[in-house]
Amino acid sequence: MTPLRLSCKKATALLVAREDRRLALLERLALGVHLRLCDACTRMDGQMRVMQRGLAQWRNYREDESRED
Repeated sequence: MTPLRLSCKKATALLVAREDRRLALLERLALGVHLRLCDACTRMDGQMRVMQRGLAQWRNYREDESRED
């Protein structure tokens, strides 16, 4: 397999790894190519981004902000 050609399993592993570290240039390029070609992994990437935003909002949530007293 060429360095820029990823399996869905490897692409998924990179999507998860991206949460914890900055991907190397070759990893970012390969993931970008894969996401342009694979609808399933693109959907997973979108789902992970939705979860990231939700978790960020939850981390910044304060109970006193939610009350309208």
